[in-house]
Amino acid sequence: MTLINCLIAMDTRTLIYLLIIAQFCQSCDECKPDKYGEILELAVPVKTSPAQDTFRIGDTLTIESNFDKDIEIYNTSYTIKLDSFTFFGLFGISEVTDTIENYDFNIDTIVEIGQVDYLPLYDNVIAYPVKYFEDQTGYHLAFKVVLKARGMFWVRMVSANFFYEESNYDHPALYTCESNRRHRIELYFQNPNTSIENYNEVFRKTKVKYLLESVDFDSFQKGGGIGIIVQ
Repeated sequence: MTLINCLIAMDTRTLIYLLIIAQFCQSCDECKPDKYGEILELAVPVKTSPAQDTFRIGDTLTIESNFDKDIEIYNTSYTIKLDSFTFFGLFGISEVTDTIENYDFNIDTIVEIGQVDYLPLYDNVIAYPVKYFEDQTGYHLAFKVVLKARGMFWVRMVSANFFYEESNYDHPALYTCESNRRHRIELYFQNPNTSIENYNEVFRKTKVKYLLESVDFDSFQKGGGIGIIVQ
């Protein structure tokens, strides 16, 4: 092999090595998805009590939500540790006895831990934003609802996704890595007293057509839903 051929061969090998190193370095800098994915789905424990379908005027329904900082990822075996995280949840209660979903009734809320606010939305829809109390052990919320109207009611907790938009809120958990923000955050409130029996025997007795068409058991369950009858 001549000297020129040796130089050409060496230059070719050097070029290949440089390309491999450059590609490796580039892959190190890439933002790779983490195991939680582009949609972070958090399973948030909540419990309604007493566990019964029928109440009387003046009875109270208790809503409690207490959990540590290792939050379960919905429908997986994963957990994610969340410090100083805001759980944007909305408590909802609507009267669904007849063909119209009604929010025009009075309830009293007695807050024991955390905060419950009043938020009028569109078309007379009322929501109650909740705020958890955080300490070293985890996150805590507890309040009672005094039932003051008769009828059949749908009780649930839902995720206020719009609060997690980039212009509204920021937290390290909202990123798969430093430069890639997740598409969205979902809170699924897991209530041990949500059941297919209650869904079928109470909630599905409503005459509100769009609820019968749009609220299947999966979405009912993800809101920790219960149906109750107040006599």
